[in-house]
Amino acid sequence: LGAATVGSGRVASQRAGATLVATWPPDGVAGVPSALVDAAFHFDDALEGQAGLGLSGPGGAVPGETSSADCEALGWAEGTCVTLRWDGPLTPGPHRLLVPATLRDWTGGAVGPRETGFTVTESAPPLALLPLTCTREERAAEGTCVRADDASVVLRVVASAPVRVWLRAEGRTLRQAAPRGEALLVLTELPPATELPASLRLVGLDGTTLERTLTLATTPPLPALALAEVCSDPVGREPRQEWVEVLNYGDVPVALDALTLADAPDAPGDALPPLVLAPGGRALVVADAFVPAESPEPIPAGVPLLRIGTSLASGGLTNAGEPVLLRDALNRRLAAAPAQATGSGRCLRNAAPERRAGQWSVGPCTPGAP
Repeated sequence: LGAATVGSGRVASQRAGATLVATWPPDGVAGVPSALVDAAFHFDDALEGQAGLGLSGPGGAVPGETSSADCEALGWAEGTCVTLRWDGPLTPGPHRLLVPATLRDWTGGAVGPRETGFTVTESAPPLALLPLTCTREERAAEGTCVRADDASVVLRVVASAPVRVWLRAEGRTLRQAAPRGEALLVLTELPPATELPASLRLVGLDGTTLERTLTLATTPPLPALALAEVCSDPVGREPRQEWVEVLNYGDVPVALDALTLADAPDAPGDALPPLVLAPGGRALVVADAFVPAESPEPIPAGVPLLRIGTSLASGGLTNAGEPVLLRDALNRRLAAAPAQATGSGRCLRNAAPERRAGQWSVGPCTPGAP
């Protein structure tokens, strides 16, 4: 370490070498049935061959054959996927999926050595959907919870073991690998006020399949409201000087008096005071004790202040970041800001308020201004 070492590198425009993203069974999972007959590796880029990918158990190496696989069919994002298959049941006990040091990616770089582990049992409990308590934003549907707005449907499911999940609706298929049995499937760009016949399929580690038939539905058109900016870590006193900016990005006025602001999907939220927000209008939701003159950034004249109590949400917004949700009287989510820390005196800003999910980044605070 006494002398500097100088090297050079090139930033790839698209592909930059492979790393192991995930394995199936997932790393660390217990209760894998001995009837398991295959495993899978997911890499984020192309490989030079598959030699050396393998499985070891209590008795040593498990003989098997590898083959290329479609990542999406396995419930993963694009990349390079390899399946490993063997004959006969596995021996109960710890097992390891192995990526050898000799395995190379398309650049010639070493991908391994890497390994993940799982534990095999002679018999595992049957695959089942676990009981769910739906939030006030969701409705129960065939053992799942569904949240909808006028352009998207979000389905939440929790299984008793790792599963691969397929949701088919509106002529498309969503796939997801759920290492802990928890899956969140999001259908977007849907028409409002539309019923969507759907089928849900879950496949467990041993091939057990659960299927459900669902009727999903989007809501009628919702008000064109967005959360444009969130100040959760102000320079001034907290939680007094925190604020959330609401924007009407539509072309008709919107009454805000039936809406609530919350910091969790199941929190009742604080009711907004009466106000009709004009098209293009902005308003700041603040605590009762908020002092405009103490804001480091000037608030434009005429921007309404909607005072909703001693603090925003449940005791104020944490500096570490927590979600902010705007809902109507029927608990339908109109807009949301993600949980993200910003640092003192900086704000979470929405560059695409016309999208339900928004497009969020951290930057200077501009309360009440574009």
